[in-house]
Amino acid sequence: AKSVSEEDYAKILAEAESFGRMKKKSSKLRKALVSGKPVVIDFAADWCPMCLTMAPTMEALHDRYRGDIEFVTMDLSYARNNQPRSPEIDFWAQQFGVGGIPHVAFVDADRRVKTALVGGMPPEVLQAEVESLSKGEAELPFTMYDAFEGRDH
Repeated sequence: AKSVSEEDYAKILAEAESFGRMKKKSSKLRKALVSGKPVVIDFAADWCPMCLTMAPTMEALHDRYRGDIEFVTMDLSYARNNQPRSPEIDFWAQQFGVGGIPHVAFVDADRRVKTALVGGMPPEVLQAEVESLSKGEAELPFTMYDAFEGRDH
């Protein structure tokens, strides 16, 4: 087995702590969607390495844009931790077509899903998406997935 250096351990711990803070800072999705603000929804879990890697970036974006954008963390950790299922989170994961995590959905102020980015994303991509969303731009710089394509949403 490969050992983890103290530096790597400290980084992993910091990422996990950031994920925990984001769960506490998170708006409730139902409330966020009627806030009149754009919404960034992060479907993630504490056992997902890429989710934890992205957590510090998501937290920094939350802290920078929190007045203009609602940030929601949907914690899917129960899916692998033998915890009771969350009917609310299961409902939203199904609605947003979450098949893998991390899955970050970007919703404009008119409640239209602009895109969802699935998998690990570099900080620059997340920053560009959130900045564009905050400005109300018609198109986001990166598009990947629309779970609502062909459906009335």
